[in-house]
Amino acid sequence: MTTQTLKGSLWLAVILLSLGINLRAQNYTYTQSFESTNPFKFWTSNATYTLNYFGPSSDRYVDGTKSLKVDITINGSGTKECFYYWTMPFTINLQGKMDFSVYLYMDSETAKYVKLGYNYDFPPTGLTRIPGASSVTSYNTWFKQSSRLSDDIIYHADYFAKNKIFGSTYDDFGRQVTGFPLMIKAIGQKRLVFYIDKLQLSGTVMDQATYPAACNSWWSDFQLRLADIVSDRHTQYSNLPAIPNTSGITLTTKAQEYLNGLNKAKTDIPNLFALMDGKQYFAPTVIDSLDELLSLWPSLVEMLKIEINNQTSKLAVFGLNPTEYNRLTGSNVPGNIETSPKFNARVCAGEFEPFSLFLQSRAQVNNIKVQWTSLTGSGGTIPSTAINAFIVKVWYQNGYDINGRSGKWLTQELLIKNDDLLKVDETAKTNSIQVTKTDGTKYYINISGSTTSIPTSVKIKDSDVLLPFSLPAYRSKQLWFTLAVPSNTPAGIYTGSVTLSADGLGTVATIPVQIEVLPFKLDKSKISYGLYYHGYIDDANYSKTPFTSFVKSSNQYKIEMQDLKDHGVLYPTTFQSYYGIGKDLTIRNQVGLPKDKLFVTTFETGTPQSSSALSSLKSTVTNWKNKIAQYGYSNLHVYGIDEATGTTLLNERAGWQAVHEAGAKVFASGYYQHYDAVGDLLDVAIIQPTPRKEQADLYHSVGHQIYNYSNPMVGIEDPEIYRKNYGFLLWTNNYDGVMNYAYQRNFGHIWNDFDPEATQPHPYRDHNFTYPITDGVISTIEWEGFREGVDDIRYLSTLQNKIDSLKALGKDVSSVQAFVNSIDPSANPEITRQAIIDKILSLSGQVGTVPPPTTDNIVLFAEQGTLTTGATLKTQTGSIGSKVAYCTS
Repeated sequence: MTTQTLKGSLWLAVILLSLGINLRAQNYTYTQSFESTNPFKFWTSNATYTLNYFGPSSDRYVDGTKSLKVDITINGSGTKECFYYWTMPFTINLQGKMDFSVYLYMDSETAKYVKLGYNYDFPPTGLTRIPGASSVTSYNTWFKQSSRLSDDIIYHADYFAKNKIFGSTYDDFGRQVTGFPLMIKAIGQKRLVFYIDKLQLSGTVMDQATYPAACNSWWSDFQLRLADIVSDRHTQYSNLPAIPNTSGITLTTKAQEYLNGLNKAKTDIPNLFALMDGKQYFAPTVIDSLDELLSLWPSLVEMLKIEINNQTSKLAVFGLNPTEYNRLTGSNVPGNIETSPKFNARVCAGEFEPFSLFLQSRAQVNNIKVQWTSLTGSGGTIPSTAINAFIVKVWYQNGYDINGRSGKWLTQELLIKNDDLLKVDETAKTNSIQVTKTDGTKYYINISGSTTSIPTSVKIKDSDVLLPFSLPAYRSKQLWFTLAVPSNTPAGIYTGSVTLSADGLGTVATIPVQIEVLPFKLDKSKISYGLYYHGYIDDANYSKTPFTSFVKSSNQYKIEMQDLKDHGVLYPTTFQSYYGIGKDLTIRNQVGLPKDKLFVTTFETGTPQSSSALSSLKSTVTNWKNKIAQYGYSNLHVYGIDEATGTTLLNERAGWQAVHEAGAKVFASGYYQHYDAVGDLLDVAIIQPTPRKEQADLYHSVGHQIYNYSNPMVGIEDPEIYRKNYGFLLWTNNYDGVMNYAYQRNFGHIWNDFDPEATQPHPYRDHNFTYPITDGVISTIEWEGFREGVDDIRYLSTLQNKIDSLKALGKDVSSVQAFVNSIDPSANPEITRQAIIDKILSLSGQVGTVPPPTTDNIVLFAEQGTLTTGATLKTQTGSIGSKVAYCTS
């Protein structure tokens, strides 16, 4: 028996503005009970088989009086895995909320080889996908396989958007199921007997009559956007500087290398355009490679000019955007270097702002010194101590992703003041860290082997001031400056300079610094920023394990809490025990972290079911509530089981209800599907990976909040990805907060990226925004990029608060609100921030006559960045802002 119903009694109006047609959402149900027919059709196989029986059978059933019985003998031979596929054709769009379920009856042997899956289609792209279906886990009984297809298909649509269709989102094309494949894979000869019954779909779908037109409209809009992007790249190409004339010039080896790179780019760029021009879509790797070459070209031209015209020059100094992604190796050239470096920015009092320089040597340069002045202006003086300078240390890391074992890669990451703190051997491909004995003797310990042993008696100390350093011939180094504008600084223009000098060269460069301190203060971020924090205070045992993400002294704990606050993370979790929580909260209060909520991961709610277990949980929660209240804290948040799924997740419900009855809240990490199982009880859902506004709407509909994590996890040496993904991307998807993993989390030794814990199921890299040293932390470029994302949101929060205040006074702020609503999270965040500043300043005048955003005053950094030079370009792409580009000879 088959039933299929499209109920017209419930219509959800959706307006497709580009077409002006109403897209009606309909309730939908479909049930196939296999009472009289076998709807499956043969698809494909690479071996012979015998169908002993394939049709309705009264042997056993769930619904009606029959089920579909499959009795098949497969005739494989040898060790080759053979496949045998049938499919049940069926098409319905998944643009609504659609649940699927089916009952399967198999023995354990059969379940190893048989799966019933889903065939997804994404019109009009022509792309299809068959995801791996869940496995049967209950044998010789009816097993209910279920899935929310409308959620599951988004994972795969998102995959295609990120990996196959540059510039798109999963809303730029359709999503539909076109069948249910029956998949058998096995080795050798086997006879399998199993049953299928009550295949059912239920939920809502877009009106099938208007769905095809909607798909075409979405795709047409995307085509227009894509054409503009390609046209813009052609314009960039036509405006590239000419390759210098080298006729009759004897080129140095480096000059020839730069010229070869330019000539190769001159060939490769048209080839890449050929893959884009007139195409309906192309992979992100295509335009990434193009952008890398377009940004690298001006840098190579500049380097070639230096080699031709300034052969007596030993050290060149360039500007470099600090939070745009560049993977530097110490010998390569990044894209879009600024040939006349300057630091020119608009900032607020109390804000931290980074700027960066790139140094390239032509010969051995010794004793390079960096000095800077105070900044003076009509409002007074910003002392030179407000500028903190670092060397961005290049060292070996275990690949690009957070999963280790992918090879030793040179990349810049650490912000240090003593270049000798880390010694990098590019022949042996090792990192060594400098430690100091109690008698003051210094020596190095290898931190890139299978194990690391650092004696507890030694210290790891960076310098308090930036020390002079040297550069061998044709080596490069990035310098990082952080300006901390004092919170009492009056508005106005302030100027100063940074000077570089070296032995035998005198002054190499003087870089002008000009900042405008804006006439407003930044409001608190409307997005709540937290991080998983694993440190706990144990003064008695700290000396036994001084360099770890876990054991901390009171002093080290305070240093790290201050560092978290300085980077905008006001709600780090606590890993402190009940008996030590007083020390924790005392330090948090000294640092000035807010007290309106506390996230506790010391204990999990678990899955208590009995009355005694639930009573015990309530008692624990009550004790914690009373304890933290003594230090002024409210709104205790208790942690659920980390990333729980299935029965375990459902079994948490009773415990979560008990937490609520005790007057506390629940937070837990998980997945999109969490809402269906526990959304009514989960006060703060920490959901991975990519933010989805639909998810935010679900949690907000029941008065709960949604945070984001794992987009990506902490540990990728890329400031841009953390700025973008934990900044404007969260705002545009209406997320309430961040709780990424983790401030520090060592797998093995925290300073060794090549010794994953043997007990871990996966060889994870250490997840570090910072690295612990004796009485301090070493920051990273990704941690600084994250702070810029927080500040982006603080600027946007300030603007939104002004809009809301003026709106409450009856002012017309619709044009400014439209600007906020139209922010593109994939755009250059620095340009977006400058436009936000313009809007904030404009609101002090006539509201409603705000001019369009302009970028004429933006001279902070070049807009494009990345890359290296060499013979062979290799590219790896990931989430928004994530690019790896490197070259090998």
